[in-house]
Amino acid sequence: LSLNPFHSLSFYGYGGDFALTLKTPQIVALSFLSILPLLLCIPCSGEAAGAKITDIIITKYTGNLLVFATLKDCFTKDIEEGIVNGISTSFIYHVRLMKGRHLWADKEVTRLSVKQTVVYDLLKDRFSFTSQFGNHSTTSNTNNFAEIKRWMSTLNGINLASYRDLKPGEVYYVQA
Repeated sequence: LSLNPFHSLSFYGYGGDFALTLKTPQIVALSFLSILPLLLCIPCSGEAAGAKITDIIITKYTGNLLVFATLKDCFTKDIEEGIVNGISTSFIYHVRLMKGRHLWADKEVTRLSVKQTVVYDLLKDRFSFTSQFGNHSTTSNTNNFAEIKRWMSTLNGINLASYRDLKPGEVYYVQA
């Protein structure tokens, strides 16, 4: 199985049936995972232009492909000030599972958007974090700003696709 056409960053084989590769950010026109900070009431200078995805892991668990990743350098001074002043701040991650094809354009198998939002309640001195993807939503609270920054900048076991939907002998990769 040749991985050269996909310029793989990492190779993950599952039972020898198929390959899952990660395209390098330089090859993928829209980058590995798109990050679109939606910053309400914060000027454009508050956007995290130097943000980058690191520590990307795609794994199989209970019959599903899960995505784990970390967003680095995403909190500018303006973003941090906006959060602690009570401005609702969201990061949206767009993730696609693609099937590589040699003579045709690659095919999208599935797409997923993950919206992670933080709101600081000034009166209660508490951060509320919400992660939404598909029909799934979780909410957590903390008083610790470092912890909320870690939650906002981490994709933690997001279910991308069912392992049964992948065909033996095919090559798949993740992009945005």
